[in-house]
Amino acid sequence: MSRSRGGIPLVAKRVFYIELMKTGLSNSEACRRVGVNRKTGFRWQHGRRSTFKDRSYVYAPINDEIAPKKPESGRYLSQEERIVIADGSRAGLSGRKIAALLLVGCVNDRQPCQTSNEESTTTPNSPTATTPG
Repeated sequence: MSRSRGGIPLVAKRVFYIELMKTGLSNSEACRRVGVNRKTGFRWQHGRRSTFKDRSYVYAPINDEIAPKKPESGRYLSQEERIVIADGSRAGLSGRKIAALLLVGCVNDRQPCQTSNEESTTTPNSPTATTPG
């Protein structure tokens, strides 16, 4: 008679746990309400790797499912805006023309100085350029 590892699958409890975590509950409180151990909640949230009889099992984390999407801040340039600025800079456009392109694309209300600041940090020959890494 062979004995299987683990208990019954907790699919319904895991789904309920995800919904509770989306509402902003802590891991401990969500686990209490679902009826599972805190370690189980931690494993669901962060994933796990295990090896049994020379086989490796990977359980994916659910962090992407429970993490609320952060609203974009108007303070920082988005990836889309950075691409428009880089393309305009390569084309030899002035900061004002690049800012006008950003306005036409309805990305955000940006001032020419913001595009100038971005150009100085991304242009390789600029004395104030930052190096990635």
